[in-house]
Amino acid sequence: MPNGGEIIMEQANIKKEKLRGLFAAHSMGEIEANNSCLLKKELEVETYDKFLEYLDDGSFKKDYLTFKNLREKLDEAAGEVIDLQQVKGCLKLLSKLKDYDDPPGNLDILSVFIKKGLYPNWNHDEKKYYDHGWDMIAVWKHYFLSYTNRNLIETNNAFKDILCNVLGNKKFEENKESVNCVAGLIAHYLKLNNLTAFFDKDNLKCGDMIEKEVFKHCQEVYSFVQLVEPAIFQRRAENKRNWCADEYETFTRWSSQNCLKARKCYYFILTREADKIYPADFPPYFNDWQQQINGHLNIQNLSSLERKDICDKISEIAREIVDTRRKIIEDYTN
Repeated sequence: MPNGGEIIMEQANIKKEKLRGLFAAHSMGEIEANNSCLLKKELEVETYDKFLEYLDDGSFKKDYLTFKNLREKLDEAAGEVIDLQQVKGCLKLLSKLKDYDDPPGNLDILSVFIKKGLYPNWNHDEKKYYDHGWDMIAVWKHYFLSYTNRNLIETNNAFKDILCNVLGNKKFEENKESVNCVAGLIAHYLKLNNLTAFFDKDNLKCGDMIEKEVFKHCQEVYSFVQLVEPAIFQRRAENKRNWCADEYETFTRWSSQNCLKARKCYYFILTREADKIYPADFPPYFNDWQQQINGHLNIQNLSSLERKDICDKISEIAREIVDTRRKIIEDYTN
Protein backbone atom coordinates (compact mmCIF):
# COMPACT_ATOMS: atom_id res chain seq x y z
CA MET A 1 0.00 0.00 0.00
CA PRO A 2 1.20 3.56 -0.67
CA ASN A 3 2.38 5.47 2.37
CA GLY A 4 1.12 8.88 3.47
CA GLY A 5 3.79 10.76 1.51
CA GLU A 6 3.03 8.89 -1.69
CA ILE A 7 -0.69 9.59 -1.31
CA ILE A 8 -0.05 13.31 -0.83
CA MET A 9 2.24 13.34 -3.89
CA GLU A 10 -0.38 11.55 -5.99
CA GLN A 11 -3.07 14.00 -4.93
CA ALA A 12 -0.78 16.93 -5.75
CA ASN A 13 -0.12 15.48 -9.24
CA ILE A 14 -3.86 15.04 -9.84
CA LYS A 15 -4.48 18.69 -8.92
CA LYS A 16 -1.63 19.77 -11.17
CA GLU A 17 -2.98 17.82 -14.16
CA LYS A 18 -6.47 19.20 -13.60
CA LEU A 19 -5.06 22.69 -13.51
CA ARG A 20 -2.95 22.09 -16.64
CA GLY A 21 -6.01 20.75 -18.48
CA LEU A 22 -8.10 23.75 -17.45
CA PHE A 23 -5.56 26.29 -18.70
CA ALA A 24 -5.11 24.30 -21.92
CA ALA A 25 -8.82 24.25 -22.70
CA HIS A 26 -9.83 27.78 -21.70
CA SER A 27 -8.65 31.38 -22.01
CA MET A 28 -7.94 33.43 -18.91
CA GLY A 29 -11.14 35.36 -19.52
CA GLU A 30 -13.14 32.13 -19.40
CA ILE A 31 -11.26 30.80 -16.38
CA GLU A 32 -11.75 33.97 -14.33
CA ALA A 33 -15.35 34.64 -15.42
CA ASN A 34 -18.14 34.47 -12.82
CA ASN A 35 -15.77 34.68 -9.89
CA SER A 36 -13.55 31.92 -11.30
CA CYS A 37 -16.40 29.45 -11.61
CA LEU A 38 -14.48 27.07 -13.89
CA LEU A 39 -11.47 27.08 -11.60
CA LYS A 40 -13.56 26.25 -8.54
CA LYS A 41 -15.41 23.51 -10.40
CA GLU A 42 -12.23 21.87 -11.68
CA LEU A 43 -10.64 21.87 -8.23
CA GLU A 44 -13.93 20.87 -6.57
CA VAL A 45 -14.08 23.79 -4.15
CA GLU A 46 -17.21 25.78 -3.40
CA THR A 47 -15.77 29.23 -2.78
CA TYR A 48 -12.95 31.37 -4.08
CA ASP A 49 -11.62 31.66 -0.54
CA LYS A 50 -11.29 27.90 -0.50
CA PHE A 51 -9.25 28.10 -3.69
CA LEU A 52 -6.97 30.67 -2.05
CA GLU A 53 -6.17 28.08 0.59
CA TYR A 54 -4.67 25.95 -2.18
CA LEU A 55 -2.23 28.78 -2.86
CA ASP A 56 -0.75 28.25 0.60
CA ASP A 57 0.76 25.12 -0.91
CA GLY A 58 4.03 26.40 -2.40
CA SER A 59 4.16 23.75 -5.14
CA PHE A 60 0.56 24.36 -6.21
CA LYS A 61 1.07 28.12 -6.18
CA LYS A 62 4.14 27.80 -8.40
CA ASP A 63 2.25 25.64 -10.92
CA TYR A 64 -0.76 27.93 -10.88
CA LEU A 65 1.27 31.08 -11.49
CA THR A 66 3.27 29.37 -14.25
CA PHE A 67 0.14 28.16 -16.04
CA LYS A 68 -1.57 31.51 -15.59
CA ASN A 69 1.41 33.43 -16.97
CA LEU A 70 1.73 31.17 -20.02
CA ARG A 71 -2.00 31.23 -20.69
CA GLU A 72 -2.03 35.04 -20.58
CA LYS A 73 0.84 35.14 -23.08
CA LEU A 74 -0.97 32.69 -25.36
CA ASP A 75 -4.20 34.70 -25.20
CA GLU A 76 -2.29 37.85 -26.11
CA ALA A 77 -0.44 36.18 -29.00
CA ALA A 78 -3.27 34.15 -30.53
CA GLY A 79 -6.56 34.99 -28.83
CA GLU A 80 -7.66 37.75 -31.19
CA VAL A 81 -6.78 36.10 -34.51
CA ILE A 82 -7.97 33.00 -36.35
CA ASP A 83 -6.85 30.45 -38.93
CA LEU A 84 -3.23 30.63 -40.13
CA GLN A 85 -2.60 33.91 -38.30
CA GLN A 86 -3.45 32.16 -35.04
CA VAL A 87 -1.04 29.36 -35.91
CA LYS A 88 1.71 31.88 -36.62
CA GLY A 89 0.96 33.73 -33.38
CA CYS A 90 1.44 30.50 -31.44
CA LEU A 91 4.71 29.73 -33.23
CA LYS A 92 6.02 33.23 -32.68
CA LEU A 93 5.38 32.90 -28.94
CA LEU A 94 7.04 29.48 -28.81
CA SER A 95 10.07 30.88 -30.61
CA LYS A 96 10.30 33.74 -28.14
CA LEU A 97 10.20 31.37 -25.19
CA LYS A 98 12.90 29.23 -26.78
CA ASP A 99 15.19 32.17 -27.61
CA TYR A 100 14.84 33.89 -24.25
CA ASP A 101 15.54 30.64 -22.43
CA ASP A 102 12.31 30.73 -20.45
CA PRO A 103 12.37 28.53 -17.31
CA PRO A 104 12.93 24.86 -18.26
CA GLY A 105 9.70 23.06 -19.08
CA ASN A 106 7.70 26.15 -20.04
CA LEU A 107 8.09 25.49 -23.77
CA ASP A 108 6.57 22.03 -23.35
CA ILE A 109 3.79 23.34 -21.11
CA LEU A 110 2.85 25.98 -23.68
CA SER A 111 2.90 23.38 -26.47
CA VAL A 112 0.43 21.28 -24.42
CA PHE A 113 -1.86 24.30 -24.07
CA ILE A 114 -1.76 24.80 -27.84
CA LYS A 115 -2.14 21.12 -28.75
CA LYS A 116 -5.08 20.52 -26.41
CA GLY A 117 -6.79 23.87 -26.79
CA LEU A 118 -6.30 25.48 -30.20
CA TYR A 119 -4.85 22.73 -32.38
CA PRO A 120 -8.00 20.55 -32.61
CA ASN A 121 -9.90 23.48 -34.19
CA TRP A 122 -7.40 23.99 -37.02
CA ASN A 123 -7.77 22.46 -40.47
CA HIS A 124 -5.30 19.96 -41.95
CA ASP A 125 -3.06 22.57 -43.59
CA GLU A 126 -2.92 24.70 -40.44
CA LYS A 127 -2.00 21.68 -38.32
CA LYS A 128 0.71 20.73 -40.81
CA TYR A 129 2.06 24.29 -40.76
CA TYR A 130 2.16 24.27 -36.96
CA ASP A 131 3.82 20.84 -36.73
CA HIS A 132 6.59 21.91 -39.12
CA GLY A 133 7.07 25.17 -37.22
CA TRP A 134 7.25 23.33 -33.91
CA ASP A 135 9.99 21.08 -35.29
CA MET A 136 11.92 24.13 -36.51
CA ILE A 137 11.75 25.74 -33.08
CA ALA A 138 12.04 22.81 -30.71
CA VAL A 139 13.83 20.07 -32.66
CA TRP A 140 16.13 21.57 -35.29
CA LYS A 141 19.74 22.28 -34.32
CA HIS A 142 21.86 25.18 -35.51
CA TYR A 143 24.14 23.11 -37.73
CA PHE A 144 25.25 19.73 -38.99
CA LEU A 145 29.02 19.19 -39.04
CA SER A 146 30.23 16.95 -41.86
CA TYR A 147 33.77 15.53 -41.75
CA THR A 148 35.71 12.35 -42.44
CA ASN A 149 37.84 10.01 -40.36
CA ARG A 150 39.85 8.99 -43.41
CA ASN A 151 43.49 10.04 -43.23
CA LEU A 152 42.85 10.69 -39.55
CA ILE A 153 46.35 10.64 -38.07
CA GLU A 154 47.85 12.86 -40.78
CA THR A 155 45.05 15.40 -40.42
CA ASN A 156 45.40 15.55 -36.64
CA ASN A 157 49.19 15.77 -36.75
CA ALA A 158 49.01 18.64 -39.25
CA PHE A 159 47.21 20.67 -36.56
CA LYS A 160 49.02 19.19 -33.56
CA ASP A 161 50.26 22.45 -32.04
CA ILE A 162 46.84 24.11 -32.08
CA LEU A 163 45.03 20.96 -30.95
CA CYS A 164 47.43 20.41 -28.06
CA ASN A 165 46.99 24.05 -27.07
CA VAL A 166 43.20 23.66 -26.90
CA LEU A 167 42.75 20.01 -25.89
CA GLY A 168 45.93 19.47 -23.94
CA ASN A 169 48.75 17.08 -24.86
CA LYS A 170 47.27 14.10 -23.03
CA LYS A 171 43.84 14.30 -24.64
CA PHE A 172 45.36 14.84 -28.08
CA GLU A 173 47.57 11.75 -27.77
CA GLU A 174 44.63 9.68 -26.52
CA ASN A 175 42.37 10.68 -29.42
CA LYS A 176 44.58 11.35 -32.42
CA GLU A 177 44.19 7.84 -33.88
CA SER A 178 40.43 7.50 -33.32
CA VAL A 179 38.82 10.95 -33.49
CA ASN A 180 38.96 13.78 -36.01
CA CYS A 181 40.23 16.35 -33.53
CA VAL A 182 40.10 19.16 -36.10
CA ALA A 183 36.34 18.60 -36.46
CA GLY A 184 36.22 18.58 -32.68
CA LEU A 185 38.00 21.93 -32.62
CA ILE A 186 35.40 23.44 -34.94
CA ALA A 187 32.56 22.00 -32.84
CA HIS A 188 34.28 23.31 -29.69
CA TYR A 189 34.37 26.91 -30.94
CA LEU A 190 30.82 26.73 -32.30
CA LYS A 191 29.61 25.44 -28.93
CA LEU A 192 31.36 28.33 -27.18
CA ASN A 193 29.03 30.54 -29.24
CA ASN A 194 26.01 28.62 -27.84
CA LEU A 195 25.30 26.83 -31.10
CA THR A 196 23.68 23.41 -30.97
CA ALA A 197 24.40 20.35 -33.10
CA PHE A 198 23.06 16.81 -33.05
CA PHE A 199 26.22 15.37 -31.51
CA ASP A 200 28.39 16.05 -28.46
CA LYS A 201 31.75 17.50 -29.49
CA ASP A 202 33.47 15.16 -27.01
CA ASN A 203 31.92 12.09 -28.65
CA LEU A 204 32.24 12.74 -32.38
CA LYS A 205 31.32 9.75 -34.47
CA CYS A 206 31.76 9.20 -38.16
CA GLY A 207 28.85 8.35 -40.42
CA ASP A 208 29.55 4.62 -40.47
CA MET A 209 28.82 4.41 -36.74
CA ILE A 210 25.51 6.28 -36.84
CA GLU A 211 24.05 5.23 -40.18
CA LYS A 212 20.46 5.20 -38.89
CA GLU A 213 20.70 8.76 -37.58
CA VAL A 214 22.91 10.74 -39.88
CA PHE A 215 20.56 11.47 -42.78
CA LYS A 216 17.70 12.30 -40.43
CA HIS A 217 19.87 14.88 -38.70
CA CYS A 218 21.03 16.34 -42.03
CA GLN A 219 17.41 17.44 -42.40
CA GLU A 220 16.88 18.94 -38.96
CA VAL A 221 19.34 21.83 -39.02
CA TYR A 222 19.60 25.41 -40.24
CA SER A 223 23.12 25.15 -41.63
CA PHE A 224 25.57 22.70 -43.12
CA VAL A 225 29.19 23.01 -41.97
CA GLN A 226 31.78 20.82 -43.66
CA LEU A 227 35.47 20.28 -42.96
CA VAL A 228 36.94 19.96 -46.45
CA GLU A 229 40.15 17.99 -46.96
CA PRO A 230 41.40 15.86 -49.90
CA ALA A 231 40.24 12.59 -48.29
CA ILE A 232 36.54 13.49 -48.56
CA PHE A 233 36.63 13.31 -52.38
CA GLN A 234 37.41 9.61 -52.65
CA ARG A 235 35.47 7.89 -55.41
CA ARG A 236 32.38 5.96 -54.46
CA ALA A 237 32.96 2.23 -54.37
CA GLU A 238 30.68 -0.78 -54.10
CA ASN A 239 29.50 -1.37 -50.52
CA LYS A 240 31.38 1.71 -49.34
CA ARG A 241 29.70 5.08 -49.00
CA ASN A 242 31.31 8.46 -49.29
CA TRP A 243 29.59 9.88 -46.23
CA CYS A 244 30.64 13.50 -46.73
CA ALA A 245 29.25 13.47 -50.28
CA ASP A 246 26.03 11.75 -49.18
CA GLU A 247 25.57 14.18 -46.29
CA TYR A 248 26.07 17.15 -48.60
CA GLU A 249 23.65 15.77 -51.19
CA THR A 250 21.01 14.91 -48.59
CA PHE A 251 21.12 18.38 -47.08
CA THR A 252 21.10 20.01 -50.52
CA ARG A 253 18.03 18.09 -51.71
CA TRP A 254 16.16 18.82 -48.51
CA SER A 255 17.11 22.49 -48.20
CA SER A 256 16.12 23.19 -51.81
CA GLN A 257 12.58 22.06 -51.02
CA ASN A 258 11.90 24.14 -47.92
CA CYS A 259 12.44 27.49 -46.26
CA LEU A 260 16.27 27.28 -46.30
CA LYS A 261 16.61 27.64 -50.06
CA ALA A 262 16.64 31.46 -50.02
CA ARG A 263 19.13 31.73 -47.15
CA LYS A 264 22.84 31.27 -46.71
CA CYS A 265 23.22 27.87 -45.14
CA TYR A 266 26.53 26.39 -46.42
CA TYR A 267 29.83 26.85 -44.59
CA PHE A 268 32.96 25.13 -45.92
CA ILE A 269 36.22 25.09 -43.97
CA LEU A 270 39.25 24.00 -46.02
CA THR A 271 42.24 22.41 -44.29
CA ARG A 272 44.55 23.46 -47.16
CA GLU A 273 44.71 25.97 -50.01
CA ALA A 274 41.79 25.67 -52.43
CA ASP A 275 44.04 24.74 -55.37
CA LYS A 276 45.52 21.84 -53.38
CA ILE A 277 42.37 20.46 -51.82
CA TYR A 278 41.02 18.56 -54.83
CA PRO A 279 42.60 15.25 -55.99
CA ALA A 280 44.22 15.10 -59.43
CA ASP A 281 41.61 12.61 -60.68
CA PHE A 282 38.58 14.47 -59.43
CA PRO A 283 35.33 12.48 -59.86
CA PRO A 284 33.12 14.46 -62.27
CA TYR A 285 29.98 13.46 -60.39
CA PHE A 286 31.22 15.72 -57.56
CA ASN A 287 31.30 18.84 -59.79
CA ASP A 288 28.18 20.40 -58.26
CA TRP A 289 29.61 19.83 -54.80
CA GLN A 290 32.90 21.45 -55.86
CA GLN A 291 31.05 24.49 -57.24
CA GLN A 292 29.15 24.88 -54.00
CA ILE A 293 32.40 24.71 -52.02
CA ASN A 294 34.11 27.28 -54.24
CA GLY A 295 31.14 29.59 -53.85
CA HIS A 296 31.09 29.39 -50.05
CA LEU A 297 34.72 29.39 -48.93
CA ASN A 298 34.31 30.59 -45.36
CA ILE A 299 37.77 29.57 -44.24
CA GLN A 300 40.51 28.91 -46.78
CA ASN A 301 43.60 27.03 -45.63
CA LEU A 302 42.83 26.44 -41.96
CA SER A 303 46.42 25.28 -41.45
CA SER A 304 47.74 28.79 -42.13
CA LEU A 305 45.83 30.35 -39.21
CA GLU A 306 46.83 30.84 -35.60
CA ARG A 307 44.55 29.51 -32.86
CA LYS A 308 43.06 32.94 -32.13
CA ASP A 309 42.37 33.51 -35.83
CA ILE A 310 40.58 30.16 -36.09
CA CYS A 311 38.50 31.05 -33.06
CA ASP A 312 37.59 34.44 -34.55
CA LYS A 313 36.76 33.00 -37.98
CA ILE A 314 34.51 30.31 -36.52
CA SER A 315 32.82 32.92 -34.32
CA GLU A 316 31.99 34.84 -37.52
CA ILE A 317 30.44 31.69 -38.96
CA ALA A 318 28.49 31.20 -35.73
CA ARG A 319 27.03 34.70 -35.94
CA GLU A 320 25.94 34.09 -39.52
CA ILE A 321 24.28 30.80 -38.58
CA VAL A 322 22.40 32.42 -35.70
CA ASP A 323 21.26 35.20 -38.01
CA THR A 324 20.14 32.67 -40.62
CA ARG A 325 18.08 30.80 -38.04
CA ARG A 326 16.47 34.02 -36.80
CA LYS A 327 15.51 35.13 -40.33
CA ILE A 328 14.11 31.73 -41.29
CA ILE A 329 11.88 31.60 -38.20
CA GLU A 330 10.81 35.21 -38.68
CA ASP A 331 9.85 34.48 -42.29
CA TYR A 332 7.86 31.45 -41.21
CA THR A 333 5.98 33.10 -38.34
CA ASN A 334 5.23 36.52 -39.94
